[in-house]
Amino acid sequence: MDPDLALRRQRQRGIELRNRLRLIGDRQYDPDAALIRRFSPFFPRFTGHTVGQQSLEYALLLLHSDDRTYGTDDAGEANRILRKILDYQDLRTGSETCGNFFWMTHWDRVKDRNAVSFLCPGLVYAYLTFPHKLKDETKSALERAFPDVLAGIRSHKVRWQYTNIFFLNLGSLVSLSRVLNDRSAHDEAVADFETWLSGTAQDGVHEFNSPTYTPVTLFGIEAAWANTPDAGFRRELGRTMDLITYQLALNLFPNGFLAGAPSRAYRDDALYGTGFSAIYAHLKFGTPLPEPLEPLEHTSTMYANLTLFDYVPPTPIRDLATRKPEMTEIHDRVQSLNSRRTHVMTPRYSISSQCVEKVGGHSPPSCILIARHAPGLRRSIPFLPDESFTHQPCASFQGRQEGSVVLGRLSYPLKDEDRPKFLNDPTFVCETRALLGPRGDIREVRVGNVDWGGRPVALLPGQTVAVSYGDLYLGVCPLPVDKNRTPVAGHVTLAYGEDDELRLKLRLYGGPDLREQDEPVDILLLVNVRTPGEEDTLAGYADWLWAWKLEREPLKATHPSERAIIYPHSKDDPDPLGDALHLSPGLTLRPGDLVKIVKGEASFSFLEKT
Repeated sequence: MDPDLALRRQRQRGIELRNRLRLIGDRQYDPDAALIRRFSPFFPRFTGHTVGQQSLEYALLLLHSDDRTYGTDDAGEANRILRKILDYQDLRTGSETCGNFFWMTHWDRVKDRNAVSFLCPGLVYAYLTFPHKLKDETKSALERAFPDVLAGIRSHKVRWQYTNIFFLNLGSLVSLSRVLNDRSAHDEAVADFETWLSGTAQDGVHEFNSPTYTPVTLFGIEAAWANTPDAGFRRELGRTMDLITYQLALNLFPNGFLAGAPSRAYRDDALYGTGFSAIYAHLKFGTPLPEPLEPLEHTSTMYANLTLFDYVPPTPIRDLATRKPEMTEIHDRVQSLNSRRTHVMTPRYSISSQCVEKVGGHSPPSCILIARHAPGLRRSIPFLPDESFTHQPCASFQGRQEGSVVLGRLSYPLKDEDRPKFLNDPTFVCETRALLGPRGDIREVRVGNVDWGGRPVALLPGQTVAVSYGDLYLGVCPLPVDKNRTPVAGHVTLAYGEDDELRLKLRLYGGPDLREQDEPVDILLLVNVRTPGEEDTLAGYADWLWAWKLEREPLKATHPSERAIIYPHSKDDPDPLGDALHLSPGLTLRPGDLVKIVKGEASFSFLEKT
C-alpha cells in the first residue's frame, strides 16, 4: 500500500476515535472542578477527580475538536483543564517528589510517582501542537512548569525492566529537550535507550505482550520518535517499534483480541480484549474498533494518546494482524525471570501458557489463556491466578505446552508469617480460577464422562471436566496432591456464579475449613482444546480426556494413544526454543540479536521475506 495512503487512513481512524472518546469524556467531566471524575472498582484511593490520567487526554480531545456549536468553547475548557492539572504539581521545597504531580485531588502526597510519566508527553504535545488555541496564561503556566517536570522525570528513574514507564520517561526526556532546548535531556534519553536495548537484547522483553502496557510502551517510544531531531536515533526508535508491533500483530486475532501469554493484564483484557491493545490495533493495523465502545467499564479518554503521532507499522506487519496463516507457533522467554511462554494459534482459536515463578499485584496474568476468533463480546477462557485483582496470593505455574496440550503444576510457597492471615480471614485464599464462559456460550459439560446436571460439584482427585462451546471442545484434568504426592479431595469445584459465569476453582490454600496444620497443595493440571469434527461427540472427547494420567515427580502426563509429555525438557526431548529469546515463523532472536537489528547491522527477517 502507498505509505501516504496508509497514513491518511490511520489519521482518519484517529479522528473518528477521538470523536467517540470526546463524547465519553463529556459524560465524565466535572466543569466545576475542571477535571474528569473517575471511579475505580479496585482501589478506592483512585476514585474522585483525577489529575494523573484521563483529564489531560480529555483536554487534548477538546483542543482537537474546537469546532462545535459555540466555536471556541472547547479550547477554552481545555485551557482550564491544563491550568488545573498544573495546580497539582508538587512544588514543595525539599520534597523528594518535587516536579511530580498529585494523581488525585484528594491526595496529600504523591502516592504514585508514575503521574509525571503519564502527563509529560501530553503536556508537551498540547504546547507544541496548539499554540494558537492556548491562552497566554496557559502557555506561561506550561513554560514555568516544564523545568520542574524535567526534575520530576529525573527523580523518577525506573529500572529498564519496567518497560512502559521506562519508555514514557524516555519519551518525556526527548519531548522536554525540545521545549526547553536542553540537549542534556536528549542525551540522557539516548543513553537510557542504550541501557534498555543492551539489557533486553540479552534477557528478553520484560513487559511482553501486555494488552495494556505494550501500547503504553509504544506510545512512549513514539513520543520520542516524533520529537527527536536526531535522524539516526529516530531510525533506531522506528526499528524498535517495528519489532514490538510485529510481536503484537503476531499474537493478535483479526478481531482485535490480543491472545498469547501476557506479562500483565487486567480482568477486562483477559475476558474481552477490548482495551488498549484492541484500540492500538484498530488505529495502527486497521482491525475493527471494539463494539460497543462506550459501555465498557474501563473505556477511557486515555485512548486518545494513541492517536497523537504518525508512526505507521510496515505493510507486512499490518497484514499479519488482519490475515492469519493456518497455524502459528510462537515461543518466548525472559531469562532472569525464568519465564517461558508458548502460543499456538489457529484461525479459529489459540491456546497459550507461561511458566511464572512469581505473580501478583493488581494485574496478574493468566497462566493459561484460550482465545476464540468468534463473534460476540466474550472471546476467551482465562486461568486467572487472582480473579478479584485485589492482591490476593497467587500460585506459580511451571510446565510446558505441546501443541494444544498444556501440562503444568500450580504451587504456592507459603511463608510462615502469612499463615495467620489465611487463618483469620477465610476470604484470603490462593485460588486459581478458570473462567469457562457465560451460561449462554456453553452447550454441554461432562464431569468424568457423566453429563453434568448444572449443580455445584466438588471434583474427586483426577476427575476431568469437558466443555463444548459448539465450535470448540475444552478439557481440563486437575489433580491436587499433597507434599507426599498423595491425591487429596476438596480443592477443585465447578459451579455457575451469580453472574452466570461457569468457574472451575482450583484452591491451593485457604478458605473457611482451613486448619493450622494444613499446608498448601500442588495442583497438577492438563488442559487441551480441540476443534470437533462433524462426527465427534463430547462424550467421546471426555473418554479421551479421562485416559490422561498425571504424575508429580517428574511432572508427567501419559495417555494410551498419545505421546507422553514430561516437564522439564531433557537432552533427549529438547526445548524447541533452544537458546533463543524468541522464535516465530518470521523471526528468531538470540541473545544480542536485538541490538544488531535496531542498529541496522542485521535485517529484520520477517520484513525481508515479505
